[in-house]
This record gives sequence, structure tokens and C-alpha cells, in this order.
Amino acid sequence: MHLISEFSIKQSVKIALICMLFLIHINVIAKPLLIPGVEGGTTLPVTLLEEVVKRSDVYDSITFAYGSRGIPVLVKQ
Repeated sequence: MHLISEFSIKQSVKIALICMLFLIHINVIAKPLLIPGVEGGTTLPVTLLEEVVKRSDVYDSITFAYGSRGIPVLVKQ
């Protein structure tokens, strides 16, 4: 009985350490915030999002979804 309990404690500690390392790994990797618009735009929403990115742990930069082309024209059918 003592052997089973000791084995399960060691196994539980290993699982807990793996989970903690995985969560730390997820939090360290930042990704770009993908937004619509034209690169180089200095509109109020872009300025606000730049401030959000500066304070964010999730995002490290802003990337424009359509690059320098801007938002594609929507065609009504």
C-alpha cells in the first residue's frame, strides 16, 4: 500500500510539473494581432490597438490582414 501511494505521488508531481511548464510556454509565446486596414494608417482605432498591444502579454505586434492593399471591396449580389 505504501509503495502504491508513493508511486502515485511521484506521478502526480510529474504531471503537475508538465502542466506548469506547458502553461508557462503558452504565456511566453506572443503572437501578432491581426486587424483589417491599411498599413501605416494613423487612425484612432489603430492607435488604441497599438496601446493595447504594448500592455498585452498575448500580442507582440500588429499585423494588417490585407497588407498594403487595404480592405477588399465587398460586392452586393
